[in-house]
Amino acid sequence: MSYHVTVVGQDPTFFEEVQKALSPRFSCSFTSWGVSLSSLRSEVVLSDVDSAEGRLDSYESAPEQRPTRAIWLVASSDFCENHRIRAFEAGADDFIQKPCSARELNARIEARLKRLPNSETKDEKPVVLGGLTLNPLSYEITINGAQVRLSVLEFEILKLFATHPKVVFSRLDLLTRVWKNTKVHSRTIDTHIALMRKKLPHFDYEINTIYGAGYCMAPV
Repeated sequence: MSYHVTVVGQDPTFFEEVQKALSPRFSCSFTSWGVSLSSLRSEVVLSDVDSAEGRLDSYESAPEQRPTRAIWLVASSDFCENHRIRAFEAGADDFIQKPCSARELNARIEARLKRLPNSETKDEKPVVLGGLTLNPLSYEITINGAQVRLSVLEFEILKLFATHPKVVFSRLDLLTRVWKNTKVHSRTIDTHIALMRKKLPHFDYEINTIYGAGYCMAPV
């Protein structure tokens, strides 16, 4: 199966570097800032935030503009913790530090594409847990009838918890089953869990921290 990557930014040179790094495995296109990411018809969206200062703000304040069925990666030369957390708060699935080797960029995209629906998941039925319903094919989430927006990565974490209520998952478990062993800092996992708690409205289950062990979804 062929996949398409849309690079969003203002720097054609960065696009050319990405296109060269991903060829021939992925086809690539370039679009300038201002387009709604949710309107893009790509499996992967790569946003170059170095070329548009403050652009993450628009996605933090307007969640409907974020990709909902595509893997969203944010690229920046600023790798400080605050910048990475802002990207995750805006809904990004991964943060890539520039410059990034072709090998690492391909590996990160490949790892995240494994979470997109494929022939093995086309018959997967919705997951229901109390007032929560998750649709693995459309990545739609409702809680008590209201739609909830999560990134693709957050959706996969929630699906894992919802399909295994009361089961405790360590950070290593999450790294293996959701991140597919992609190298990430343990704080990244904690950040995603914290953001999910903020995004999920109150219902009859919640994500609990089991100190020294990990996380689980349990009845309130």
